[in-house]
Amino acid sequence: MDVAELDDLRTCDRTEDLPLIIGLARRTGPNILELGCGTGRVLRALVAAGFHPVGIDASADALRVARNNNPELRLECQRMEKFALNRRFDLILIPFGGFD
Repeated sequence: MDVAELDDLRTCDRTEDLPLIIGLARRTGPNILELGCGTGRVLRALVAAGFHPVGIDASADALRVARNNNPELRLECQRMEKFALNRRFDLILIPFGGFD
């Protein structure tokens, strides 16, 4: 088990912020970007709520775990300080741990 898989185990049970995030998504629109998505904890919740979010993270290992958990996700290996996706988003998130 590598660091990304351990991080996924450490954070997968954190749910206290998910109702707020889902509520924001429902009020703002369907085009959602998560910066620093890590292993996809928030993205999984957004998919379960019917959204089709995009996630970016600088860690290829974390994105590998996110892809294994949700192969349908659009994930990009980019840094949040300087990214280019050539599209607009209704909501951009940096949830718990995004700056770690």
